[in-house]
Amino acid sequence: MDEFNPFAPPKAGVGAKARLRPVGPGAEIWWEGDALVVPKGAVLPDVCVKCGDVAVKRLRRNLSWHNPVVYILMVSPLIYIIVALIVRKTGKVEVGLCGRHARRRLTAILIGWTLALAGIAGMVLTIPIDMPELGGGGAILFFIGLLCGAFGARTVYPERIDTTHIWLKGVQSAFPASVGDPLAWPAEAEL
Repeated sequence: MDEFNPFAPPKAGVGAKARLRPVGPGAEIWWEGDALVVPKGAVLPDVCVKCGDVAVKRLRRNLSWHNPVVYILMVSPLIYIIVALIVRKTGKVEVGLCGRHARRRLTAILIGWTLALAGIAGMVLTIPIDMPELGGGGAILFFIGLLCGAFGARTVYPERIDTTHIWLKGVQSAFPASVGDPLAWPAEAEL
């Protein structure tokens, strides 16, 4: 028996859109590889984007993206920053997190801040006690804290942004199982 499965990969050519659930007049979301494509400003359902459980926390994400070719300009960080700010594309999306993933995110933020502040303390303490090793270790600890906080707290991130849609990465495959449930969608997303 050949039943329609909205969560099966598209059978058409590359770029075909497998319609999952409308989020507004004329707007759709679909999977393209492992990226969930959503319209800019989309409010995803009250479902955790990491595991598909019921969301207890909602996050508004202001995302920005630029073409990876711009990274060539990293030889001069100032020029890179200026060009990246000029050519970047931005979009907003609202996602849900379950209690477990919200706690993981908060823990990553706290660990990141703790390590960064300990690193700053190490760099400051190196002056009165004349231990340059402490300053170097503090600098390393500071950057580890920044990376731990930034990457540990990241929920979803853009693979690409165009004028109307955002290609979201970091959305787990358990998420689509709940997308088709109209009760999971907020009232403002109904058609």
